[in-house]
Amino acid sequence: MNIDEGSRLARTVRLWEDEILAYHTTAGASNGRTEAHNLIIEKLRRLGHGYRNFTHYRLRLLLHTGVRWHTPPTVKIRARTHRPPMIA
Repeated sequence: MNIDEGSRLARTVRLWEDEILAYHTTAGASNGRTEAHNLIIEKLRRLGHGYRNFTHYRLRLLLHTGVRWHTPPTVKIRARTHRPPMIA
């Protein structure tokens, strides 16, 4: 007696045998996160073809992918001092 679902499962496992074994031999390592980020970046690239400034495009990518980055505060080159108005 042949069960269709069982034979289909066996065929699928046979076709994916290398990938299944690789998953178990690498302790479940996956590049799923990388692929997810690449998908988001590719989607933004298609949407952001109007960006003229690479810095703004980079910031948009970082914001959408959820990457946290350290941006040190900028140092003022010269401080403005408050000057009282001149009396004529």
